[in-house]
Order: sequence, then structure tokens, then C-alpha cells
Amino acid sequence: AAEGARHVIGFDPTLKYWLQYQLLAAHARHLPATFLPLGWQALAGVQKAFDVIFLMGVNYHEADPLNLLHTCRSALKPGGLLICESVTVDADGDFEIFPAGKYTGIGGVYAIPTPRALQRQL
Repeated sequence: AAEGARHVIGFDPTLKYWLQYQLLAAHARHLPATFLPLGWQALAGVQKAFDVIFLMGVNYHEADPLNLLHTCRSALKPGGLLICESVTVDADGDFEIFPAGKYTGIGGVYAIPTPRALQRQL
């Protein structure tokens, strides 16, 4: 709000994060923010609607991260910005690892890219 945002929309299907938003919203009613308990898939078909998309820790949970990134790109206005935060493998190559079970305590991980692989995907 201080930087001039007219409205912020958060998406996450996790109940814990929706409840955190509810607590924040109850104490900061003036913030121009909405939270939808939906996954990134809700952006499918949304065209050129957002100035900025923050993709925070999502890509490595997806079997097809390129579909996720293409969906985000389509939802950005021309000149829009995608901020992608991701866990990466600390290596120089262009590859991904496919961990079985949890990866450093994170469940539902499909593939962890190296920084170079993530750059290529982006």
C-alpha cells in the first residue's frame, strides 16, 4: 500500500496461509489485499491482468514447471515482473534432482533445479 499498490491478491490452497491472512486482515483493514484459497492453476486463462507476480516456493512442487511459468507469463501485463523464489541445488550444472520423499523436510517436492536450470526454465 505504501508503494502505491491499488490491490494485492494472494493465492494459496493451504488452509494455514488463508487463516494467517484472515488474522492479518482483521487487524489491518486498510490494506488493499485479498486472499483466495486457490492454487496457481486459478490463473489459467487469465490474460494480462497483473503488474507483478510473486511465485514463492512453488515451481519445485510441479511435475511441469514450464506450464506454471507460462501460465504466470500469460497473466502478466506487458512489461510485468515475475519474482520467482525457489529452492535450488547448489551446483554449477544445468540439471535437476528428483528426490524421493521429503527434501530437507519439504514434502511434495517433484524436482529441484540448479540455478542454471531454473534460469533456463524462466
